[in-house]
Amino acid sequence: MVGLMLLLHLTHYFSLPKKSEPVWQILYYKILTQLAKEGIEKPISMTPEQFSSQIRRDFPSLALIFSRFTACYSRLCYKPLTETERRKLMVMMKQHYKTLTKSISAKH
Repeated sequence: MVGLMLLLHLTHYFSLPKKSEPVWQILYYKILTQLAKEGIEKPISMTPEQFSSQIRRDFPSLALIFSRFTACYSRLCYKPLTETERRKLMVMMKQHYKTLTKSISAKH
């Protein structure tokens, strides 16, 4: 009986909708994944800003766009923003994301 109750509880728990990650988090992870496929990996201990500095130093062709992308990401993650500011930053981050994915594919 206890096993059946546990099974029903677990089934219910896993069928609940999960809170999805913010779009900016997903985009950042996608870029990190694309960079990793090209052999450019971000150490877990490194902050986004530190990694951006490394990219600027080691991969000048990606420096400007990656810095802009990271700046948007950091503001969206860590700064208190109005909804209007958040929307504007998301638009910019998506534009930088598109440019960055093309640049990573073309340069490496």
